[in-house]
Amino acid sequence: MDLSAIIITKNQEWNIERLIESIQRGTAMLDNVEIILVDSASTDATIELAQKYPIRIIQLHAAQRLTAAAGRYIGYKHSTGKLILFLDGDMELDAAWLPKAINVLENHADIAVVSGQIIDLPKDAVAPVREPGPTEPEKEFFQVKYTGGAAMHRRDVIEKVGSFNPYLYSDEEPDLCIRIRQHDHRIVRLYHPMVNHYTDPPGGIWSLVGRWRRNLYLGAGQNLRYKWGTHLFWPYFKERGYGCVP
Repeated sequence: MDLSAIIITKNQEWNIERLIESIQRGTAMLDNVEIILVDSASTDATIELAQKYPIRIIQLHAAQRLTAAAGRYIGYKHSTGKLILFLDGDMELDAAWLPKAINVLENHADIAVVSGQIIDLPKDAVAPVREPGPTEPEKEFFQVKYTGGAAMHRRDVIEKVGSFNPYLYSDEEPDLCIRIRQHDHRIVRLYHPMVNHYTDPPGGIWSLVGRWRRNLYLGAGQNLRYKWGTHLFWPYFKERGYGCVP
């Protein structure tokens, strides 16, 4: 399998069709593609809508620990692709990003992860039509420390450093990215947009309340406990230890 696209969802009937169809458009030029949806016990029509498409669906039980990290971990464990594309259920893939990202990985053996610009939009927004800019940037990408929920990884690097920690409530992406960089691999972000991200304003009260309800402020402390006594404790603490400060 050339590429595995892993989607994590929780009650995203409002976006799941748009997301799956955007992946199908973006991967149309590839011969061997699988789409895996890992659903965290949705109570809406997410699964029913997703079943219309030729994808694999894994449903987690409500009694399990339902986190983004667990969904990504399980999706990865069931995947076979040499490249692993992780996407969240509230996103829409920009079809033009994928060939650019694959080209970067093919031409830079030391790059392990590629992401792109994230375009935050209100949930009820219509995807904007992107016109090519008057000039392309001199550099196609720039180096970053971490990615967010949308990124494409080399499978062989994940196998070497370990996948997402499924027990983390949050900060699972920095945890994985620090391990990747500790093995002398680079993480880059393309200047080209990767996804539209349909969400509440990040500083809005309901966004903050939602994060609190999902225990998303606990990840930094969890990471430090898991890393205590290992060579990863100080690298993580120096970069992310602020999360432990009240």
